[in-house]
Amino acid sequence: MKNINSRISFLDGTISFESEKGKGVEVIFTF
Repeated sequence: MKNINSRISFLDGTISFESEKGKGVEVIFTF
């Protein structure tokens, strides 16, 4: 898992991971 940009925003409650291949995973959670 190289060159993976992770963006975590707790205020928005969203966690998104984008790989170098352009594929992304977005997870929306509730507190």
